[in-house]
Parts: sequence; structure tokens; C-alpha cells
Amino acid sequence: MATGRFRRLQASRRQELEAEAASQTPPRSGRVAPWMVAGVVAVLVFGAVTAGYVVAARGGCDGTPTTLSVVVSPDQVGVVRELASTWQDGKPSVDGRCARIEVTGGASREVAAALSPDQEPGGQDEIARPDVWIPESDSWVLSAARRQDVAAMVSGQRTSVATSPVVMAVPRPMAEALGWPAEQVSWSDFVGMHFLKKTWKDYGHPEWGAIRLGMTEPTTSTAGLLSLVPISDRDGDDTISLDEAKSLLVFSRSVTDRQADSGPFYQALRGAGDATAAMKTISAFPSLEHDLATYNAGRPPVKLVPLYPVEGTVFADYPYTILNASWVDSFRRQVALEFQDFLQTSTAQRIYGDAGYRAPDKSTRYAEAKLGELGFSDQVGAVARTVGSADTVDRTIVYWTALERTTTFLAVVDTSGSMVEPLGDKTRMQVVQEAAIKAISLFDDDSHVGLWQFSTNLIGNQDWRQVMPLTRAGSTDKATGKPFREVGIQKVLGLRPGGNTGLYDTVLAAYKYMQTNWQPRQLNLVVVLTDGRNQDASGISRAALLNQLRSSRQPDRPVQVITLGLGDSVDESELREISNATGGKSYKAKDADDLERLWLATILGESPPK
Repeated sequence: MATGRFRRLQASRRQELEAEAASQTPPRSGRVAPWMVAGVVAVLVFGAVTAGYVVAARGGCDGTPTTLSVVVSPDQVGVVRELASTWQDGKPSVDGRCARIEVTGGASREVAAALSPDQEPGGQDEIARPDVWIPESDSWVLSAARRQDVAAMVSGQRTSVATSPVVMAVPRPMAEALGWPAEQVSWSDFVGMHFLKKTWKDYGHPEWGAIRLGMTEPTTSTAGLLSLVPISDRDGDDTISLDEAKSLLVFSRSVTDRQADSGPFYQALRGAGDATAAMKTISAFPSLEHDLATYNAGRPPVKLVPLYPVEGTVFADYPYTILNASWVDSFRRQVALEFQDFLQTSTAQRIYGDAGYRAPDKSTRYAEAKLGELGFSDQVGAVARTVGSADTVDRTIVYWTALERTTTFLAVVDTSGSMVEPLGDKTRMQVVQEAAIKAISLFDDDSHVGLWQFSTNLIGNQDWRQVMPLTRAGSTDKATGKPFREVGIQKVLGLRPGGNTGLYDTVLAAYKYMQTNWQPRQLNLVVVLTDGRNQDASGISRAALLNQLRSSRQPDRPVQVITLGLGDSVDESELREISNATGGKSYKAKDADDLERLWLATILGESPPK
């Protein structure tokens, strides 16, 4: 049991809780639900580990002190060191024995990846082996728990010691130019500005230049990950619908500046010579609120304001996690529990508050001095967005990773006579054209996109015709001066149905063309869309086609053929065999919405959203 002054601290804590229960409103709902980041964390390699900091407990105790290793996210190192020192000033002893606290910083993603029942104590250049772990978010705990041998280690009750919402960090003059604080500003506002090709000149400030939307990598940044979840699961139903997947894709295409975390954005702002120069570096980016408060406290060239996105505000919850590990004996566990109790006291919470963190109930009651200016809101906790299931977050990361990947994409469209037949209230050709036009806008500027059409005897006895060669999506047509996307839309609208379906010869020619034009570090795809089956009796046979596709595959230069069947006249077995021969996938679209969903799936390189 605790003795001396620390016992009095425990009694004081109980009195505080009783007083708070009588005087405070019930804690706001919206605690971040436990979830995870997929197994991608295990392969992440960069981050920072700070040197350890030791505080010894010697008052009223005997013997050599036992060390409690507390590993925290880098942003908390200074706070928890101060808390350890404050706790130590009480000269506590545990059952008459001496203890000391060693506070070490380690990037949460790296700690999650390093946890193991057989983990050895870390050396000078290694991640420390924790008895207690306090990452930014419970997501990192759950990511570690995905590994069966670690699940039991982190299965105990976790207690939030602080919170910080994910906000949009925006220079104050820019926020005011957009109507803040009278008007709410959201991620979707910046997306709209991007696609409307607006600059700050449109808002009366040409000196600020382009509107630059920043994003941090969700597999390495807590702020990046938590900012994406409300976009990918807007309605909070724990699934990602077609519309939500499109919203995520459109947001991705609006991002102009990408960083592993928010640090480089802050560094660029601090390093600018004046406010105008600073605002040319970035217009908005995701950040934890306390990081923004720390930046503002440093008297930078331009101060930032935290905007709470209307899409939803998610909180980092800083869970105090005592490991169920062989090296955490009963004495260390008792020390850990008593330090945890101390972190709940008003003394400790004020120290967290002075550093810009909110209380575990999401209020700013201990952080008013730090957060009481420049638009920090104490009401956001009442409308905080919770995170859905682990599967939803998994899918968010998978989709985002796919969207960030550039693609070499050859669309091969069936223009045989049957494409004039109706599908709903439009012809099949019209449905395909509308879906293709939408798809053109979804590629990032560095992707390469081409268009072929096929039926029979389009050029002599050749069944296919190149409508547009593979072209960089962000390029401008030299002949007309028009951007690629405008030219592409004109080419798609110019397709006219006629003839029969020359499928086999076209697929083989398209596959060879893509092998010749293969691009490294990109997803190389041939996407064949047809409403029928091969009708060219004079062309290559199915068996010969499949043999040639298989024999010409190059594992170091992979090209996938994705087949999309439209309507009930397609031979699904035929299309499936073609795709399987190249390692691709085959889908069937029943209607226009289904076709749009499948176009999106091909761009994502993943199973289509529901």
C-alpha cells in the first residue's frame, strides 16, 4: 500500500472526484471508440525516440530503487517528465520500497511494432521496453493487439490521461478571409476551392498565392489518420459506401502538399521571414490541437487558428496502458497504478493543461490559459465524432494508400452495335460514357491514361482503334492547348457504336501495348469494358489468347487486365478467364451505379465499395 505523502495525495484525489461529481455536468459523450490501424504499422520505420529521464523515489523507503519504465509519445515527454518530478516531490514509497520512474519518448507506431512478449530492454539507440505505454491514441494500442502474441499484453483497462482534438490548422488571416469565425470552414470548402481552381486572389489577397491544402500520412501520423475517418465514414455506420469512397478520392485529389506528419508544415511556417511569406507555405493542414497551441506560444510570423471540421472532430485520447508482460511484476504494477491515480488529480491535469492538452472529458477547464484564445472551442467535445469499427479504419487506410498510388491506365471500350441497347433510361453507350467521364477526373496528375475502342474491322480487319494514347493526366494537349481532362472528355463523347465484338484480338493487342509502355512504381492496368462476348470468328481463339497472355507475363513488369461486363449478354466465364490469366479481376455491372462503383474499384486496385 502507499504510505506517507502519497497516501494523502490519494485521499485528496478522492475528494476532488467527489467535488467534481457534485459540481460538474456529466462528461460529454464522444470518447474515441477503440479501433486500430491495420498491420501497416508493423512495417513503418521512421520516428523518434528520446533519451530516458529518471526520477527516483527515496523518501521513506529502503533498498535499491526499482525502475518503472514509462514510454510516451514524443509530444508528451516534457509533460510526463514534469509530472514524474511533481509526483516524486511527494516523496512516495510503495509498501516501504523505493521506486523510480524512467520516462522515455518513442514514436507510437514504432512502439506498437516493437512490442513483444520476448522484448529485451532497449539499448541507447533502441526503443525502450515499457512497463507503461502512453501513445497519442488508442488506435496504436489496437494496432499492436492485432498480433496474437501481443493482444494479451495490452488487454487490460486503459485510462485516458488527456485528450486533444484533430483540427484544421489555418493561418488566422486566411480563416478570416473565408468568413471565420462567423462562418464555419471545413475540408470540403478547401476541396471545392481546389476544383474551382480558385486562388487567394479570389478572396482579395493575391499576395498569398495559391491555396495549398496539406495532408499528413495516415499510416504515420495520428492527426492524418483521425482526420480521414469522418470523411471515409461520413454517416458513422462503420462502412465505406460508394459516395464516401468518392469523397475520400476527391479529397485526395485536392491535396497539394504531403508530409509524414505535421512537423514540416510548422517548421516552414516558423522559418518564414514574415506573415505573407509564411502564408505562402501552406493554407490548411491537419494537426492535433495542442501542437497548434504550442506553435502559437512561440511567437511565430503568423498565428494559426484551429478549425473544427463539420465533417466531424475526432479526439486523440492518450491512453495510460499498463502492460501485462512478464517483466511487469506486482510491485511495478502497483507503482504504475499509483502513478496513474496521480495523473488524474487536478495538479497533474493542470500541468497537462498548461501544455495545451484537454482533460480526459474533452473540456478545456485545465487549459484555459493555453487554449482560451484564437478560436479554441470548449464546445467541440459535445459534438465530437467517434470512430467506428476497426474494419472501417482498415479500409480507410487501404483506400488512401491506393489513391496515393499513380496509375498507368488503358481503358478499352466496346463500341459494338449492341451498345445502343437500353440500360435503364439511357443506352449502354451513354452509361459507359458518363462513367468514363467521371473516372477521368479521378486520376492524379502523374497518372497516365489512354483510350481505345473496339468492335470489328475498325481499321481494315483490325478490331481496335487508339482514340487517345497514354497521356499524363496533368498535361496539356500541344495541338489545342487544352488540358488532358477536357480533351479526354471530348474523345469519350465522340465514341459511336457499330459492328460486332472483336474481344480476343483487342485484349491481346492492348496487353502487349501496355507491356511496351509499362511504368515502374505504378499500377499498370488494362481495363476492358464490354456488353457482349467475342464475335470475331476469324480472329484468335480463346485458348490461344489465354496461352499467349500466360506465356508473355513478366513478373518484374506486371500488367493486369481488369474486365468489366455490362448487362446480361456477357460471358462471365470468358471474362474471368481473361483476367485470371494476367492476375487481374473480373466484375459484372448490372446498372449505371454499379458501373461507376466498378470504375472506382479499378482505380483503387481494391474490392469495390458497397
